[in-house]
Amino acid sequence: GGDWMPNTTEMDSIGNMIYTVLVNIPAFAEYEFKYINGSGTYGLEFVPFESRVDPVLNDNRWIYIDSLSSDTMDIGAIRFSGNAPMGKYLLRLNVDMQLQTLDATGCHVEASFNGMNPLTTFMYSFDGNVHQYIAYIDSTVNMVYYKYVNGNVIANEETVPSGCQYINTDRGLVLPKDSVLPVVCFNYCTDCSSIGVHEIAEENNFIIAPNPSSENTNIIWSSNMNTLFVTDIAGRILLNENVSSSHQFIINQILNSGIYFVQLIDDKGNQVSKKLVIQ
Repeated sequence: GGDWMPNTTEMDSIGNMIYTVLVNIPAFAEYEFKYINGSGTYGLEFVPFESRVDPVLNDNRWIYIDSLSSDTMDIGAIRFSGNAPMGKYLLRLNVDMQLQTLDATGCHVEASFNGMNPLTTFMYSFDGNVHQYIAYIDSTVNMVYYKYVNGNVIANEETVPSGCQYINTDRGLVLPKDSVLPVVCFNYCTDCSSIGVHEIAEENNFIIAPNPSSENTNIIWSSNMNTLFVTDIAGRILLNENVSSSHQFIINQILNSGIYFVQLIDDKGNQVSKKLVIQ
């Protein structure tokens, strides 16, 4: 058969409602696919948004075959119309490399799920800027930490700003469900469209004290800002304050123990961000 022929690639049952198929295809390429209950398009699965090429424009699953770790890639028994195999969560990482000169080996990620070894974890890009990788994480693992790498060696890892460091100098998150991470710019806490001279110049004039904190927390800044946000590590906004007439804000003890991020945004949309630890 040809591309997208639904009745030409039958999967074999290996028991317990698990079906598998082994195909020989060229490495170092991106492939799109769907599973079918039956042999016709009437049995096509509904691919969840987290697993799609594009949530709106393209509802196919996708995978990049790199053939770096071995000559066989095992995707795993992904649940029909689901995001991940049983007992695992999907984690989709996204980094924008448009402000970097991309290494000849491409963009990779080093993470707790690959032993912090970026060599075999290639990130694919559909548009030449945003590079993506889908990992399947055991549901018993509730914390993931990672860095993006311009190339495939640790020496080329990004420098994560203090405002988005989760553990030591790494990015990270708690993973209680299938998760798609927001697109961030390599070496920054925000997307590349937010990066400007103002953000870099003002970062050192943004103070959180005490930090870590177990009582009231003082936020102090030197330049004119419009809005102050406090978010948790899942990106949920907990505080949204208009601070246009001030250069200081006090966070009362209303936050539970944990890691948070404080963001200040000026009238041009430039922003600075720092991590806040509540004990």
